[in-house]
Amino acid sequence: MTLFVVIGIFASLFITTWIGIQEAGYHIFRFAKNGWLSPSLFITSLIVLTSIVSLILKLKTKNSDNSVVITMYFCAVLFLGTLFIMQSSGNWGPIVFPLENGSQIVTFTFVIQCVTFTIGKNGVNTTYSTFGRRHKLFIPHRQFDLYFEGEKTSYNADKLDSFIFMSDNHNKQSIQKFSKTNVDLILSAGDNANDGFLSNFFEFFKDYPGNKPFLTAMGNHDQRMNEDIFGFDYRNYYTKIDGVGFYFVTVQNKAMNAIVTQEGVDTSIKFIQNNFHYDDVVRILVVHAPMYPARKENGIYYIEEFEKLFDKYKFNYVLSGHTHVFTSFKRNALSLITAGSSGADSYRFKQNFFRRGMEFYVESINNTQSYVKFSRTRKRDDFHVSLYDMETDEEIRRVK
Repeated sequence: MTLFVVIGIFASLFITTWIGIQEAGYHIFRFAKNGWLSPSLFITSLIVLTSIVSLILKLKTKNSDNSVVITMYFCAVLFLGTLFIMQSSGNWGPIVFPLENGSQIVTFTFVIQCVTFTIGKNGVNTTYSTFGRRHKLFIPHRQFDLYFEGEKTSYNADKLDSFIFMSDNHNKQSIQKFSKTNVDLILSAGDNANDGFLSNFFEFFKDYPGNKPFLTAMGNHDQRMNEDIFGFDYRNYYTKIDGVGFYFVTVQNKAMNAIVTQEGVDTSIKFIQNNFHYDDVVRILVVHAPMYPARKENGIYYIEEFEKLFDKYKFNYVLSGHTHVFTSFKRNALSLITAGSSGADSYRFKQNFFRRGMEFYVESINNTQSYVKFSRTRKRDDFHVSLYDMETDEEIRRVK
């Protein structure tokens, strides 16, 4: 019995020490790359490593009074373990991204394991297996059956009669509620996660609503993770669904202040110019940082350069997030809509802004978390747009 206890203690020490080394190393690497830290986990990791070094030095000098160091070490391990479990609270997925030439399927498991996907197409089933924690699979199909963990789900990413638009959930609320909503797509302007962890999508993607594909822009909080977290670089990409062209771009930097940079603006505009599809029936630009109202961290360069772009290239909508405040703005035939937060707190103010004689409307209604629903018009060359309460699903007001 004593032997098992000793083995258990040493095993737990080894595992928690390895976690501490990984966490500290991970955050140092992310800081060097992105200039951002998760303070609580980083500090805890340093405490663990400091305690380990102190413990080794104490034992090496054969000092019999190691109780303080050992207590400090186990407290740090307990704190780290609690945070680790909180951040890694479960599996999520599978999520299907309808890309230009097929579909990207992604799922995440808390523990390293083998995951099997079976794809059904034209009466033929093909099975794929992946191993690890993040499991990704690209298939050259937009219509298919997915067999996963004993359940069959049918996808049709070539149809788009309506879709949900949201932003800034910050992993606060599951979007499982949309499983009974009659829409063909869930679209986000970013900040789906809050910290730099794969598992940080758990609450957002928990019990993801069945057969609804998902598309998202990259928010400033999302940038704290790797760009290929979903198996493709989603900073700038294009996809088309049922004649509707979606252009996703990223203009903010990766630092905590989330400033719109000239490089980000120039790269985004160049991407749009190089990937512009003149045959789009409806054209939608999705970018996390809104152009209006003019914000200090965005700068006038962002607004002026994109206004030039819109004068040359026709877009129907620009969809954004970031501010946690719903906004609706009209510039000639272009509608610019910023979603309020779908999970985190919304800011409370109501005011009209003007830029060059063009009025747009900014509103936060009773601190309400909200989403926007787009429904195709009869001619299918535009959408009806309405704002809804996230909790009650009641229509707050008609946007367009």
